[in-house]
Amino acid sequence: MICMMLFLKSWITNIAMLVIFVTVVDMLIPDNKYRKYIDLVIGMLVMIAVIKPILGLITFGDGDILKTPQIVDTKFNYNIDDIQKKQDELIMKVYKENLANQISNYIKNKYGLNVNTVEVSLDDGNSVYAIKSINIKVNDISNQKIRQVQKVILNQTLIDQQNELIQNIRKDISLVYNLPIKNISIVKN
Repeated sequence: MICMMLFLKSWITNIAMLVIFVTVVDMLIPDNKYRKYIDLVIGMLVMIAVIKPILGLITFGDGDILKTPQIVDTKFNYNIDDIQKKQDELIMKVYKENLANQISNYIKNKYGLNVNTVEVSLDDGNSVYAIKSINIKVNDISNQKIRQVQKVILNQTLIDQQNELIQNIRKDISLVYNLPIKNISIVKN
């Protein structure tokens, strides 16, 4: 885009300078029988100055008219591919962030657990962003709702309840996101 602006600026500047030059030459030439020939030559110079950049865009190197559109088209397609790739990467990043926030809020609202991180892996082979796996890191579960329910709990019973809570979370996430339970891991900090 910047190249096109510079191209247009230089083209218009050249035409303006030529018009000023032609005006000065026209004022200096006396009215005689050669004036119409001089005006013809000056008019051709102005036409060449106007048309030359357009011909430069159409012809390339050896004058083959069909080469330039292919080169421009290839460059244009390359830029479209780059833009599409960047756009896909950005969409995937935002999608992962939204899934992580959604999962974190779901666990916090339903189970009262604070989630440190949620890592979502997507299947890169599909054009649809299918979830491959989810890795969740939660704060220490022993300080959460389990301890509030019973005052005295044997250590093994507490561990069993924590594991049951983790399994329930995994089942819920599996159902919500249609993902096998084996692809969901929850780690306690």
